[in-house]
Amino acid sequence: MIPEPAEEAELLHRAARFERHAGFYGIPADALDQVFTWLGSAYRLSGCAARRCKFPFTAERVSDGKLVKFPCKVVCAAFLAVSGGGPGTNADEDSRSGIE
Repeated sequence: MIPEPAEEAELLHRAARFERHAGFYGIPADALDQVFTWLGSAYRLSGCAARRCKFPFTAERVSDGKLVKFPCKVVCAAFLAVSGGGPGTNADEDSRSGIE
């Protein structure tokens, strides 16, 4: 299925916005639309809004499509667990999260 021009423009805008804001938190730009697990559920990372300082990341639960807001430490733990961790990561959080 070929996306409509308006849909394609929105996807490009969303990707550019994610790249601009996610880098501030140390999340790679290619993390958009990747699936990660948190507390036994799978989520697809769908956005980042820097104006929401407590819960800047939005993800869609894969099982039912519900949008969920996440704090930075949850998303950072999920993506840093794959890359071998980094400063500020917690071993307990890393064992509960990861990318599928």
